[in-house]
Amino acid sequence: MKANYNFSVKNDVKSESHSWGLVIFLLIIFWPVGLFFLVRKMSIDRQASLSSGRKMTIWGWVIISIGLMFWLSTIEDGFFSGTFGMLFFVIAGVALVRVGKKATINAVKHKKYIDLIVNKSLRSISSIASAIPVTHDIAIIDIQEMIKKGYFDNIYINFNTDEVVFIQADSVNNNSAINSFSDRKIEMQLVSCNGCGANNKVETGEVGQCLYCGSLISR
Repeated sequence: MKANYNFSVKNDVKSESHSWGLVIFLLIIFWPVGLFFLVRKMSIDRQASLSSGRKMTIWGWVIISIGLMFWLSTIEDGFFSGTFGMLFFVIAGVALVRVGKKATINAVKHKKYIDLIVNKSLRSISSIASAIPVTHDIAIIDIQEMIKKGYFDNIYINFNTDEVVFIQADSVNNNSAINSFSDRKIEMQLVSCNGCGANNKVETGEVGQCLYCGSLISR
């Protein structure tokens, strides 16, 4: 029997992401450890998971090229003389390419979910699944995973109606709003996030943070 609502996937613990400098340093010095920290960063850093896949793929090919050039430069000393060093770089590069390609695919899919749910106000799981397109069950799994990672802090899944439900009233699609606060008028503008594409309300002239991926946005 399915529960009415899905609150269990929400992640209340916010883990700090490692810096890119540390990740790159570890990838160069000892790639297995670096790869572990990279995968961990991609799993908890929303901005990184949406924007870094292509960069990782490019850096992977660069590392592979470095390994092959290193091997060619040492081949005169014997076929096997630089093989170990070459394999060290090539394996690291291949791993980075694979992680980068997977991250790119996931980023495209996550942006589609954000666009459909936030910008286009789709609520039916069946409609969302058809638009991605994925199966109904996969759509539920994907949305649950995005809730867990913090993309959707303000929604849950109602299994009775087969819909995603916003905890707060839907208001993101209003083109502008003027609110009164402390005897001054605050003009809110609808701004599309460059990181994930979600529409956010931002006070005119101020810098805000995207509710869905954490990127800085301004009008």
